[in-house]
Amino acid sequence: MGKIGCAAALFLLGLLGLEVWVYLLVSRLCHDYFVPLVAIGVMSGFGVVLIRRAFSQIPMALLSGGGGRLVVRMIAGALLVFPGLLTDVLGLLLLMPGVNGLFSTLGNKILASLIKRSMGAMMKGGPGGGGFAAFGQLGGFPGFPGFPSGGPAAASTPDEHVGFPPKGRLGAKPPKTYDTTAEKE
Repeated sequence: MGKIGCAAALFLLGLLGLEVWVYLLVSRLCHDYFVPLVAIGVMSGFGVVLIRRAFSQIPMALLSGGGGRLVVRMIAGALLVFPGLLTDVLGLLLLMPGVNGLFSTLGNKILASLIKRSMGAMMKGGPGGGGFAAFGQLGGFPGFPGFPSGGPAAASTPDEHVGFPPKGRLGAKPPKTYDTTAEKE
């Protein structure tokens, strides 16, 4: 695991520890362990609904230039889905109109970066790409077993599948060929 992956794992572990500490603190204040758990469950469900709704609205928002607000909503939904009261509070803060508008520029930059990255991969035939290389060259069918990288017929020649004479007909005549070139006189 690289340095960034290790740091991210330690950050998530620390965040989870902080969430447990906040949960225990709130449960002591409420004199009940069940109420904070219900709040965490309700907020997680709300986060899933929020992410789904924002994800379905992204194509139309891209056309109108308002995709940044939806990205901030999706980040807020992810914070709500993460179990814990502290991340729930952060997610709810991101949903407030003023804070959402403040971070929408950052959301636009994130969305533009994701689109640029996916379009670059698609044009190169890389992961997540459509299999077309630059300038319309066929880049293959990645992920489909049995298909070579140049397409279904890249490994064979046209005459390879059809042999002459056909099997079972040894005395058959070859098919007629017609010359379609114009004769010059």
